[in-house]
Amino acid sequence: MMSDHIHDISIHDGRGKRRFYVDGLRVDDVFYADTKRGIVDHYRRPLKVDKHKKRVISERIRGKVDVMYFS
Repeated sequence: MMSDHIHDISIHDGRGKRRFYVDGLRVDDVFYADTKRGIVDHYRRPLKVDKHKKRVISERIRGKVDVMYFS
């Protein structure tokens, strides 16, 4: 069972669509968030791939994380 403060898009948890805010600023392309620890991992735009062409480069943001559910 997943904790309520963990948000991982690879797991279909049935909680629906969400928007993520860090310190009041909206963050798009989030693939992992932990509201308890204040962490959001997201893909930067434009998308960039590492020099070995094996993974998309991501970024971690820390701060007060809020989640807003919408339909």
